[in-house]
Amino acid sequence: MDYIFSDTLASDDISLSATFDSSLDDTTTQVQLNTMPVSTNDSLTNALDNAVRDLRDASILIADNIAQRLRLTSKCLPQGVDFSAEEAREMCDDLIPSMRLQSDQEMEPMMLAFSARHLPALAACITSCDRATQPVALSTYIQVLSLLPAPESNAYLRAFLSSPAATGLPNVIAWHFTRGLHWIAPSGPGHVCALLTSLLFWCDAALGDDTRASIDARLRSELGATLPLYLSGETTDRPREVRRLALERLAVVLKRIDCASAAEACEYLAGARRRHGVGRPAQRECCVCHRVTELLCSQCKTVRFCGKECQAVAWKDGHQLQCFTAAV
Repeated sequence: MDYIFSDTLASDDISLSATFDSSLDDTTTQVQLNTMPVSTNDSLTNALDNAVRDLRDASILIADNIAQRLRLTSKCLPQGVDFSAEEAREMCDDLIPSMRLQSDQEMEPMMLAFSARHLPALAACITSCDRATQPVALSTYIQVLSLLPAPESNAYLRAFLSSPAATGLPNVIAWHFTRGLHWIAPSGPGHVCALLTSLLFWCDAALGDDTRASIDARLRSELGATLPLYLSGETTDRPREVRRLALERLAVVLKRIDCASAAEACEYLAGARRRHGVGRPAQRECCVCHRVTELLCSQCKTVRFCGKECQAVAWKDGHQLQCFTAAV
């Protein structure tokens, strides 16, 4: 049973000034909103609604622009054709670095909009790219996925990884990571290792050949052998950024999976999901009062509300900037 959003919010009298600026568009996209203090609740509500709506629209616009430049939505790369030299320079010098130029809070609406609208296309490109003929595109797509907010705070990615649409993705990314990628800062081995850990935690363990985890046993062994090379700096890639903690954490997770029985490994991963899901929206509880409920947001299907009162609180507190229709 779905809940339908109300477009109204209640708020105290405040003044609003918000700026959303990104260099991701060919011509810089900038939305600047200013309102003077107002005396009536109705006027303030309208001002807030308009401001947030503009920010949300800008997030969608920029997310769609990224997808277009990655050739996810139009002019998709033909099989066996890589990004051109000009496109590769653009990815390296502009698009990928721009995804982390602003603070996480500033980028979150755009990143969530991208996750909601373009994850299936991105995953399809990762699983279909030919390493021999499309190495730059393949590396770019994997690293874009690694830069999205983690499943713990990204309900769209969490839902995608838990769905049949993620079939094959963990093995594909693990296989390419062990054989090296063309690193594009700010992504690096640490980001991809964090992504691999998320794939182990959130994807169905039945996807793996031994049902212990979503990555096959042989590939888990190869990952375990590859990680020390990155930690010691002995790889030929010598990427600019190595997030040591993420690599070490993945090593621990792999060891826990392979040193336990199949049942124990599945319980360990389920426990990790529960720990990371505590207090997060879109589990089994209302995202405001944390009471168990079956009522989902009718648009994004990622958060739950126990009633209209909690729905209004969440909408006012920022859910409207995180609420997008998911492609999955």
